[in-house]
Amino acid sequence: MLEYEKKLMLHETEYKTLCKKLPLAKPVSQTNYYYDTPDLAMNRAATTCRIRKKDGVYTATVKTHRAGDRDCSVEQSAKVRNEKDASMFVNMGMTLQGVLHTNRLSVTGYPGINIHIDQNTYLDVVDYELEIEYTPTSTPACTLALSLIAELLGYSFHTPAQQEFLSRALCAQNKSQRFFARREYLTGGR
Repeated sequence: MLEYEKKLMLHETEYKTLCKKLPLAKPVSQTNYYYDTPDLAMNRAATTCRIRKKDGVYTATVKTHRAGDRDCSVEQSAKVRNEKDASMFVNMGMTLQGVLHTNRLSVTGYPGINIHIDQNTYLDVVDYELEIEYTPTSTPACTLALSLIAELLGYSFHTPAQQEFLSRALCAQNKSQRFFARREYLTGGR
């Protein structure tokens, strides 16, 4: 399955502002259990191997991030019994590398796209992100939503502050990249 996402890292104050100003659905919690080889070969190959617990259901996923199109990835998933049911990964020599917990708020009222604001906790870090899931045909709606959210945060149209905000979508790492970068930092690259 192809998945298209724009990600944008938020400052804590931006996250809190969006939580107050956007129409939000009921919060959802999810936990990602990341697997990789001891030398983190999958992460270096831009492939995420995880088991996600969401609504009491565990799903194992191999997600390959496509080079040349930073918004697109390819996913293969299967239901598993629990976070330790890594049969999908064990044959590749992978073990559990750590856990990332997300509190997700979904924004309502934007047809054709899914907007989420996430608070992520992992390895003594808390970060905040805006994530927009879209299809190639809904790219204009995604772009418009980013601009409207920037304006909602008080960044006037075509000002340096709005341009800085929107430019964050060009360099934002995904959750697994941030997790593994932090893990390597804490272990000194071991």
